[in-house]
Amino acid sequence: MKLAPESIISGTALIALSYYSFSLKTQIDSIENRLETKALKAQVESIENRLETKIGSFEDDLKQLEMKHTDISTALDTIKRGEGTAFAESRKLVNADTSPFNCDENLCTAKNKMFLFPVGVIIGALNADCQYGEAALSVDVGGKNCPSGSGSVTFGSFNIANGVSSSVTGGYQNSANGKSSTVSGGYDNSANGKHSSVTGGSKNSANDFCVSVSGGFGNTANGTYSSITGGYQNSASGDSSSVSGGFENSANNICDSVTGGSRNSATGSYSTVTGGYYNLANGQSSSVTGGSDNSANDYCDSVSGGYENSANGRYSTVTAGYRNSANGDSSSVSGGAENSADVDSSSVSGGSQNSAEGWYSSVSGGDKNFANGTFSSVTGGYKNSAKGNSSSVLGGKNNVAIKDFGTVWKNVCKDNMTDKFSAGKLSLTCKQLSKKKKNKDKICKRSPGNSLLESASVLCPVTCNTCDVR
Repeated sequence: MKLAPESIISGTALIALSYYSFSLKTQIDSIENRLETKALKAQVESIENRLETKIGSFEDDLKQLEMKHTDISTALDTIKRGEGTAFAESRKLVNADTSPFNCDENLCTAKNKMFLFPVGVIIGALNADCQYGEAALSVDVGGKNCPSGSGSVTFGSFNIANGVSSSVTGGYQNSANGKSSTVSGGYDNSANGKHSSVTGGSKNSANDFCVSVSGGFGNTANGTYSSITGGYQNSASGDSSSVSGGFENSANNICDSVTGGSRNSATGSYSTVTGGYYNLANGQSSSVTGGSDNSANDYCDSVSGGYENSANGRYSTVTAGYRNSANGDSSSVSGGAENSADVDSSSVSGGSQNSAEGWYSSVSGGDKNFANGTFSSVTGGYKNSAKGNSSSVLGGKNNVAIKDFGTVWKNVCKDNMTDKFSAGKLSLTCKQLSKKKKNKDKICKRSPGNSLLESASVLCPVTCNTCDVR
């Protein structure tokens, strides 16, 4: 088959065009490769230049460090040679412009400047287990203190200040946990309340607002504004209560106080115990002043001393003695043993086993006397009794004043054994009246209706040696 000239020309042109396109593409790829290689070279050159610059800078810094090292070595050599003056001058040359201190020999003195440490200051050793509070200060030899509260301070050893602005300024194993609380020293003390304080001692604790413990051992202040001043295992749990020394004393209610002694307790509000042993002030505003095993149990009661005395009525008092009791309101026992003032405004001044049982009655002394009537009194003696209202017995033995306003004198029966008592036409003595057994019984029993016996009973009311009272 014979091709046309036009077809040959077209084919040839097509082959030429294909070859040219291939050649052009090859040249473009070669150019692109050369451009990429040139950019990379430029980047490498830039990095190398920067490295050379850094290396040069490092070399300069190293030369400066070597020069400073040489200066320091020279100064150390000067010290070793004992050339102190030259060393001081070298210190001045190095630090004069930058240091806040003036140093001479081994002592540096601060310049007249204020120092600001916003984070905190640790003098001594760091406690790796402590999370130090902001603006805290620790003076710590062994690295055991921990001022973890903001603005807190610890001195001493093994002390902890957890509260904000709290401080422990000495001692061992103390802790200030309340805000603005303080422990001033001692061993194993704790200030846990806000603004609380412990001043020395051992195992003391201040646990409420503005409470304080000043020394001693095992004391605890739990009431707001309460305080303990020394002593052993005392407790102030009432608000504004206080214990001043002693052993195992407690002030348990508002404004209570115990001053010394041992195992005393003030439990009524505003009550006080002043010394002694095992005394109790249980009534409001009651007081016990010394002695042992005494108790003031009602409002405004007081016991001033003695042993096992008790004031049980309102405003009642026992001054001293043994096992006396003032049971009525405003009653009193001034001393003696086992006396009792049992009703309102009654009193016993002394003696033993006397009893004032009538209102406003009194026994002044003696033994086993009784004032039973209202306003009655027995001055003394033995086994006398004033039973009538406003009656009195002035002494003696086994006398009884039965009638209202009656008075029995001391030894009245003895003095009147021969006195005559008249009733109508008869005139007999107390002794004559006592001769017959039936009259003795009648005199003792005071049977009504017999004028003779009624007359005799005025001055010789009971005995005349005929019978025993009580």
